Amino acid sequence: MKLQPPTHRTTAIAAAAVFSLAMPLVAEPEGTGEKPPAISTWKDLGFDEAPDAYPTGQIPLFAALDKARGSWTFEGSSDGGQVDGALLVSGGFQGGRIPMWNLSLGWPAERPQQLIRYVVMASPEPEGFELVLVRTGPFKPDDLSRPEPALFRGEWDRDAGKVAWEGISKSDLLPGLQDGAETGPAKRERLEMTVLETGAISIDSRGQAPAQRHFTATAVERTGKAPLPAVAPKQASYASTDAVLDQRLKRCLPPAAKRIKTRMERGGHFARYEVPEAEFHQFLDSLWEAAKDTSAHRRDEMHGEGEAVARKEIEQRFAAFGWKPLGDAVRYYSPSKSSGAMTTYYFDRKAGVAYHDTGYW
Repeated sequence: MKLQPPTHRTTAIAAAAVFSLAMPLVAEPEGTGEKPPAISTWKDLGFDEAPDAYPTGQIPLFAALDKARGSWTFEGSSDGGQVDGALLVSGGFQGGRIPMWNLSLGWPAERPQQLIRYVVMASPEPEGFELVLVRTGPFKPDDLSRPEPALFRGEWDRDAGKVAWEGISKSDLLPGLQDGAETGPAKRERLEMTVLETGAISIDSRGQAPAQRHFTATAVERTGKAPLPAVAPKQASYASTDAVLDQRLKRCLPPAAKRIKTRMERGGHFARYEVPEAEFHQFLDSLWEAAKDTSAHRRDEMHGEGEAVARKEIEQRFAAFGWKPLGDAVRYYSPSKSSGAMTTYYFDRKAGVAYHDTGYW
């Protein structure tokens, strides 16, 4: 059975792990002070691609996480006793990418000596969003040997306003890309997250985790308004691949690509360009030759490789950028990293036009 491709629109756990380590504990910009619009649909949250019949039960959770954005004081406890510190929340629905919220806790509040990062991700699936969390820490800010992130899958209880998180392994999220499953404490660990309509968040792992993981935190007072909406993703045009300076983009483009349009976003990018069929396939062959011993998947084992793609799928993925759907596209994949980072290509041989969708993690 072929594997489903772990693109940056599906669960890509390494992305959250990287962001959780990189997020600085700094204040978010304050908002405008204007009353936010009412949240009642997925489009209100920025998820424009939700089908009409898409389950709506998780909207209150995501709306509350959005309202939590900004800075808070928190009170709690750890293995060392009582803790008081600062909580910073950022993220949300951005440009059609996987919704992601970053929670950074540091104590004491003024000059943190201990940090914990939580990253909440929501991967769109046919039956609703799959909830995934990555926790890193606690660790000291100047400690270069960061602890291994712990992974969790969540279940939202709308009536209780809580998410129950259960520890999982990487292979649970990326089946087929790794052999076996981790069996350490994180696999058995559980924690609970309460998200109130006001945006106040509580986290509790006490009594449910190994001793070194005991931690509770409850947001007490908001100290900074929710940040302004994220800046719109950058869009650009290039005459040819030679004109592209960003190596994250350039390495995904065939050298012969012309009239390139791009949309750069936080977790990846989209591109549209013209390229002759022979040069397109020569480029893909060169990618696979270079990664034949390092790719996390084989070229022939990915679901949909070399198969025709419905016009509707292209439209759903690219039409929001003003790019016309390809009429006769075939799907191809680049080599991938163990994290799931890869590029999905859509090539229309008749038109000589390719679209691609890349995740960086």
